[in-house]
Formats: sequence, C-alpha cells, structure tokens
Amino acid sequence: MHRSIFILFAMLPLGRLLLAQVSGDSPSLPPGIVDGSKTPGLIPDQAAFRLVLLSLAVPPSPDEKALARQDAFLKKIGLSDVDKTTLKNVLVTFAANHSAWQQTLATSVTGGSTEVVAEGWVIVKNTRELLTNKLTTDGNTKLVQYVTLAKLHMRVMP
Repeated sequence: MHRSIFILFAMLPLGRLLLAQVSGDSPSLPPGIVDGSKTPGLIPDQAAFRLVLLSLAVPPSPDEKALARQDAFLKKIGLSDVDKTTLKNVLVTFAANHSAWQQTLATSVTGGSTEVVAEGWVIVKNTRELLTNKLTTDGNTKLVQYVTLAKLHMRVMP
C-alpha cells in the first residue's frame, strides 16, 4: 500500500483548489481534477510557479535542516551560484509577501473576496517578473524547465 501526501491550496481564484502530490503513487482522482502526470499542459503556469516557489521558500530564521532541504531542491534546478543566491533572496521577499497575504486572507471580513484572492496571484506574477529580470538567461530557462517538470507531480481541480 502506497500513501500519498498532498499540499492543499484553497482560496484560489474562482474557487480553484490546487493539489500538489509530494510523494506516493497517483491515487484514483475524483472527476474534474487535472492530473499533471497525464496532462501537464492543463496546469496553469501561474499555479505551478506558486507551488514551486512555496516549496523552495524557507521560513524566517530557518534552521539548518530547512536550509539543507532548500539547497537540495536548488541543486536539482542546476542554477549557477550567482543565480542560486539571487533566487534565495527573491524567495525571502516572496515568502514574506505570501505570508502577509495569507494573514489578510484569513482575517478578511469578506472571507476571501475576489480582490483579496487576486492579490495572491499578483504576488506570484511580480515574483516571476522579478526573477525574469534578475536571473541570468540560463538561470531563468532552468527555473522555467524545473517548474514545467514539476507540473508532472501536480493535480489541479478547476
């Protein structure tokens, strides 16, 4: 028997629910869920970037284990040392902005209004643009390739 662990992201635009499979075999999925292992092109790039950025980010004042985990993932991307440093710096800002957005979302009187939810996507969009401008061409290409391959392990329910 194989167990699967899922990362669940709710409160996405239009009530989308994202599931990213972290480990295990593909379970029997309910109807309507896009299985990235079968149709990765149907997973929106923005959603895939959000999941990857969240998986690469470390908490404020990370311990050695968190940093080692991050370094292991960054090694898989194959970035140069300069691009790794750039990505790590951008991830600190992304994580802080995303955390603040989650607090806003959690305390929102409207319970996740379209405007509040959209702010989360703006954070991802701005982070992607920042990375495009700060990473080398090679680093940006490798990051996009990594995100594209990560889609193979994601599940999205529109």
